[in-house]
Amino acid sequence: MRPKRQQSWFQFVTEEVGASLIYDPNCLPQLIHLTDAPHRRHPALVSFLGRGKKDRALRSLFADNPSNSISTFGFRLRVDHRTLYSGRPILFTDGDPNQSPQPPDIGGLAGVEKIPIAWASSSGAQIVDTIVTRFLLPASHVVCIFAEDIGGLVGVQALLRRWIAIGPQATQPALRPRLLVVVETKEVTSGDESLGDAHLAGVLAPPSDAPEVFAGIHMLHVSSASVLSDEARYRPLKEELLKALDVMERDRSECGLHFSAAHLPGLLEKAIRHTAQAHDRTFNLIEKARPPPRPLEWTFHIGHFLRQGNKVAVEAQDIIISSSLMLDAFPPNMHEFHPIDLFRQRYWQPCLDALKPVVGGAAAVHRVQSLESRVINSHIDMINRGASALDLHQGQQEQHRPQHSLACGHALCDACVERYGQPPSRAESTYILEACPLCRQPCLTSIVLLPRTAAVRALTVDGGGIRGIVSLQILLTLQNLLGPHCPLPDLIDVAFGTSAGYREFVAHTPNEEPLLWECARATSAVPGLFRPFALAALGDCWDGGLRHNMPAELFQVELQHLWPWCPPLGCLLSIGTGVRDRARLERSTTTPLSDTAPHEHFLRPVLSSFMDSMDGAAAWLRFWNQADRSVRDASTRLDVLLTGPEPLLNAAHRMDDLIQQTIKQGVGDHGRQSLIRLLAQSLFFELTSAPHSENDGASYTCTGSIRCRVPGQTFLGALRRLDTSRKEYVLGSRPLGISVTEGSICPGCSRYCVPVRFSVSNMDDKIALSIRLADGQRYSIGGFPHPVRWFMHRQGLTPMYGFAGDGVNTRDDCQTCTKRILRRHGLRITQLQARRKLRIAHAIQHAT
Repeated sequence: MRPKRQQSWFQFVTEEVGASLIYDPNCLPQLIHLTDAPHRRHPALVSFLGRGKKDRALRSLFADNPSNSISTFGFRLRVDHRTLYSGRPILFTDGDPNQSPQPPDIGGLAGVEKIPIAWASSSGAQIVDTIVTRFLLPASHVVCIFAEDIGGLVGVQALLRRWIAIGPQATQPALRPRLLVVVETKEVTSGDESLGDAHLAGVLAPPSDAPEVFAGIHMLHVSSASVLSDEARYRPLKEELLKALDVMERDRSECGLHFSAAHLPGLLEKAIRHTAQAHDRTFNLIEKARPPPRPLEWTFHIGHFLRQGNKVAVEAQDIIISSSLMLDAFPPNMHEFHPIDLFRQRYWQPCLDALKPVVGGAAAVHRVQSLESRVINSHIDMINRGASALDLHQGQQEQHRPQHSLACGHALCDACVERYGQPPSRAESTYILEACPLCRQPCLTSIVLLPRTAAVRALTVDGGGIRGIVSLQILLTLQNLLGPHCPLPDLIDVAFGTSAGYREFVAHTPNEEPLLWECARATSAVPGLFRPFALAALGDCWDGGLRHNMPAELFQVELQHLWPWCPPLGCLLSIGTGVRDRARLERSTTTPLSDTAPHEHFLRPVLSSFMDSMDGAAAWLRFWNQADRSVRDASTRLDVLLTGPEPLLNAAHRMDDLIQQTIKQGVGDHGRQSLIRLLAQSLFFELTSAPHSENDGASYTCTGSIRCRVPGQTFLGALRRLDTSRKEYVLGSRPLGISVTEGSICPGCSRYCVPVRFSVSNMDDKIALSIRLADGQRYSIGGFPHPVRWFMHRQGLTPMYGFAGDGVNTRDDCQTCTKRILRRHGLRITQLQARRKLRIAHAIQHAT
């Protein structure tokens, strides 16, 4: 039976067109993403370089990692099964540093990618040395060279000199591993020697003027195979490796360069691509591991703050600025670089540019140094207290318009509510504020926010005086269809009405409140007939009821200003106040003018045009004709056909007749479909992780969950009242095999949670995730149609580093939901993993 061929992490190939890397981008993520909580796990990489001696040592060091594969060119990557579920999984890669690029042979290898080496020359050895020096060495915590495989100490010396001659520092900030040189001796001995010995210094020490490649070089003697067993021979090596890993973990943690399992795969992938593209340029870790900096934006905001707060003490200004920088520099679940490196690369120049016009050149440099010191001290305080940057952020620089008023008089924007509020149990996108984050006064408040990947559900209600009773009766009919447990307002994010609804607006100061007669004068300013009336607190005022009797157009204009991230329109439900009999309307508009009243030739068209401006049905047709396709698809109109003479605006005696006509006509199937659309738009989709590339980038597998903004049982109850047939989710026209109702309620938190997994060919192509009823009708859920990349952007999710946003929680953690999503993600323990666990259990049992 032929041994199984094992796939390399990366290997070197050469063709007529040049040299390339055969790289497996899924190798590392598959090894370390098998466990949960990747942000709390910090893998350590050990590189073993050699040939036969190296292979023999690995079989002893990692007995739980048997390999039946044949030797492969390149470098393999594996994980120590004993440490897989620990806080520091040990990764180890092995290969021959003196190998040469080989002809390509990638048949049967899945998911690999060929990366051209742009700078490749005719020398194959130089290609291997460059990739090892500028990628593998910085990525490693410890490098272990088996001298007998390389040609003895002389061969190791030649190898080190080739590496040193490669070029300048590989990374910024610098990453340097510890080097262990394993030398076999015929005597029974163990231990390591540093380069303090004169002989060792002469053999292995780099030249004094050479760039530093290693954090330290040590030599370890092991006995030969004829003296001791492999287990006894390599026990000192294992102890030395663990000791070196402890030292490197401490050193890199202090320097802010100990990366978690959430960030390491993406960082290494970018590093190897960078090295293949430009080997002579330093790989900037901060630049590649963080979202792009916004220096102009920071300069503008800091400068604006300094000008507005010029009467505030300098110390108070610096406290606010430094804490704002901390909030940006150390968001939750992002890698924490050293504050000095972060500040000097991302914030020094923007702060200097903002301060120079305000305080002058020399003073600006001093202020920036003061800000740097405050950031460093705040970071130390954050570590000592075990707190986050958000906990230390006492003042919030205003970036968005405050929308949520508190009892103390302060108002917060959505971002502050997300940061300072706490999600209650069994709720979705809801936050509880127990105290104002500005003045710390108690003010228990519950605020419901719009999820970033959701769409807006809007309601507009026409005006028409006494005919407003028609709109109220339509709304009551819709509520009866939904049932008593699903309030219609819970399905609406924003509502616009003319001559309907009420909200109290209070001026900032009492003397700016308009008087009653001023309000009456402002509402009588009919556009085209009267001049606008100016109010000191508001400006020019017109009668909106005559101008915007159907407020859908006004809503469309205001929608882009309501949320900073400009969410899409998911559903617009417009409620009319009744239209006149169509035949009567046609007769009234086609009646010839009387010859006996020539003076009406001008007044009648003016009056007709004026009355048409108040006709909600005519305004809706204009709005519909001018709207783009996306707005049309999201909009629906409910109205009734009135019989008899058109009631006057103040005809109170016609109310009962209007109510009866509305009840008799009802809302029909059109109203039922409108409610199903509102319910579907109450759902929204969230990605669990970045899409996973399949088939060499030919497709991307997306895993996430469908959530609901109303309580799960409420949603299902209302949906079943409106349609009793079977409902399923479809992607475009392709069924996903997932029911909308069955098994959709999480038994742990009672929220609606449906794990979803699907594939797309391109992350920039629009897709539509919909509910399909038994009759074939499809209703898009909130946020669709949009490409997958749109969801990644809204969630602050990057393909390389995971979630890179503010890291705020939109709901309280539910382990049951997490497990259900992971099962859909395909993270079941396979038989191989079960055998690994069994071996680990046996090893632990024998050890005890």
